[in-house]
Amino acid sequence: LEFRRVLFRSGPKSGWQPQEKLEKQLVEQNGWNIRRIKEDGGCYEVYAFDKNGDRVNAYYHPVTFVLVPNTLSVRKN
Repeated sequence: LEFRRVLFRSGPKSGWQPQEKLEKQLVEQNGWNIRRIKEDGGCYEVYAFDKNGDRVNAYYHPVTFVLVPNTLSVRKN
C-alpha cells in the first residue's frame, strides 16, 4: 500500500494517552515488536514488526487508539 500523510484533529496534547500505553496494547493484542512511535499529523505513527516478521507502519488516534482508516501498511519480508 502506498502511504499518505494524515492530518488529524485530535485535540490538545494534554488529552492524549501516553505512547507507552499504545505500545503495550499493540504488543499484547497484536504481538507486534514496536520499533518506534512518534507524533505526526495529530496522530501516533507506529513502526513495528508483526508476529510474522513483516514491517508494519500505521497511524493511531492519540486519544482513542483507534486505527486511522487507510493508514495500515504491511511490507512482507
